[in-house]
Amino acid sequence: MKIQELTENVHSSDVVIVEIDSFPLKRTTNILHAESLIQSIRSQASSIKIIAFGYDLVLLPREIAGADFTCSFEPENSIDQVVDSLITDTLDKNTMFKEPLTDFDLLPFPARNLVSDLAEHGGSLIHKANLAKSTLIQTSRGCLNTCSFCQRKGWQDRYLTHSVEYVIQEFKELKKSNYINVWICDDNFTFNLSRAKQILTQLAQNKISERMKISLSSWTNIDFEFLDLAKAANVSIISYGIE
Repeated sequence: MKIQELTENVHSSDVVIVEIDSFPLKRTTNILHAESLIQSIRSQASSIKIIAFGYDLVLLPREIAGADFTCSFEPENSIDQVVDSLITDTLDKNTMFKEPLTDFDLLPFPARNLVSDLAEHGGSLIHKANLAKSTLIQTSRGCLNTCSFCQRKGWQDRYLTHSVEYVIQEFKELKKSNYINVWICDDNFTFNLSRAKQILTQLAQNKISERMKISLSSWTNIDFEFLDLAKAANVSIISYGIE
């Protein structure tokens, strides 16, 4: 990662938010890159406020050196308050609102128009773009299974879902915006297998995903009907775990 090139572009910002993920295959690398990025921003632009958040901080709550605020909880209900209070220097960590989401449908669709063309096509500071237009979509969060191989239970002990109607409407927005590669980034798309089948059925019947290549994760809960529906909805990759 060319951290200096990245930090040169943040001087006009009031607040920078850095994610510290817990993706198992590159967990240590992700953490080190995030910490280096924060230190680089802090050394070059000391007045910019920095927020650190991510699943690794939920798994192992701790303060991140150089960050003005470390979020070790679900951020959606608090992030606006955190940003505003940092900008106005009124942050009180002891009274910060930390209530989790209760209605997943209250979240707006992601502002994908803010994502650069480079990122949407698989490019980065050191790699040229080489993919068709790509994005992520989250239809649910959490999984109540207790598989021994899975770390997800460490950061999410609840199961929240968008309504099927919400999911279909967001997919329609993806179609309108000409996305091709779509990764359903749920912790476990098939935890509620009936719901997953409803989504795939509507995608196929209404030809919403006819030009897409969809990828998803399914852990321990699948059947042949689901596979047929997935094929009809243009699912090209299913990451599957068995205990």
